[in-house]
Amino acid sequence: MGSVGSRCTMFPGAVGIDLAKMFDTAIAHLKDSTRLIVDLRGNTGGGIGGLRLMSYLTPGKREVGYSLTRKRKEKGYTREKLPRFGHIPSHKATLLWLALRYGS
Repeated sequence: MGSVGSRCTMFPGAVGIDLAKMFDTAIAHLKDSTRLIVDLRGNTGGGIGGLRLMSYLTPGKREVGYSLTRKRKEKGYTREKLPRFGHIPSHKATLLWLALRYGS
């Protein structure tokens, strides 16, 4: 049994859709593995690539992260009332729709 290691302090790509696709491919190659260690120490996280990785590491569907700006907080928003979307985008064209719907 071998091991593979590399260091990634920041996920590449502005949004992470390409990285998410790479995670899909990598996980498909690991289908016969019984163990996986992902060490994210020092990684700043964020982006769709990070969400895709988390989706592989958590059972079921879980809500993760939120962005509450100072302006929104001053308007009385709470994280429980922030808009949510139900899936991780797999195409860059979807980002325009997300920006229009959730970009307030």
